[in-house]
Parts: sequence; structure tokens; C-alpha cells
Amino acid sequence: MDRESLAWAAGIWDGEGSAFLSTTATETRRPRPVMNVTQACDSITEPPELLVRFHEAVGGLGRIRFRGVPPSRSSGVRPQWEWVCTRFEHIQAVTAMLWPWLTQVKRTQARRMLLEMRYRKPSAANVAARKLTAEQVQEIRRRFRPGKGMELAREFGVSRTLIGHIVAGRNYRGVTPLIG
Repeated sequence: MDRESLAWAAGIWDGEGSAFLSTTATETRRPRPVMNVTQACDSITEPPELLVRFHEAVGGLGRIRFRGVPPSRSSGVRPQWEWVCTRFEHIQAVTAMLWPWLTQVKRTQARRMLLEMRYRKPSAANVAARKLTAEQVQEIRRRFRPGKGMELAREFGVSRTLIGHIVAGRNYRGVTPLIG
């Protein structure tokens, strides 16, 4: 990763790329960070050289994938390829590598997306999970009986699903069960 390649990659991402939080229907629990560069190409088997070079310039972080042919009424629409990075740590690293050469608009876009991920509210399950002490978890496991999950959930201020996960050992694995 030399400075010249990183400056070139910054120019490509600045002009053709984006950073955003994906909130697709399949990701209902929390948004996913996405950093990408999209490029049209005549081939459906080989990615464009521009994306391969970009991928190499950022140290091989992210991946190149074929996006298909976009629906269009006009003829001559070319297949779309994309370099995409969705791991938060990798997005931070790529952003840091490109930062010195980015325009203010792209810096703002990247900063906003990273801050939203950093300061996002934890999911309700995570908040509830942090409310329980080891003693409470042991008490839930001791008192649980089929048909009593909702009653315990109300008493401890958590969901019935969490009660089931605690009893099944999927949550709070580190809390040892009471003996006796």
C-alpha cells in the first residue's frame, strides 16, 4: 500500500463510492455499515480492472462481487460489479487509509456512518440481558417450569424469549447453575 495507490483509491471512492447504513428488510435487528464502489463492465465473469486495483490498494479489505445487470428499458446496459466492505473494523481501516485525500463531502459521509454505528442504541435484548445479575439468572433457572415463562418474564422485566434462552443455556452461559 503505497501513498500513490491510496491517493488514487481515494479519488475513485470519492467519485464513485458511498458509505451508508443498510437497513434492508432481512436485517430487522440493526443496520449494517456498507462502504462500496460500483462499476459497470462488459464481462460477467471478470471484474473490472478498476475494482481489482482498488481492492489491492486498500490492502485486500472488502470483496468484489457481481451485482448483475440492472433492469432497464434501454438496450446496452452493462453488467454491474461492486467492491463492498461491510465489516465495521475494515470500514474504519479503509476510511483511515483514504482520509488524507478525501474531499469534505466524503469525509462527512464516512464520519456520519461510522458515528451512527458507534453510538447506535443497543437492541432491546442486549439491554434486557445486561439488567440481569448472575443471581437472577440462577433464580430464573431454578424456578422455571413449562408454562411459567411469561410469569418469570414479567417479574424480571425481560422477554419470554430471553427466559427461554436463559433456561436453554443460549444466554448467560458463563453463569453456573445452582447445585442442589
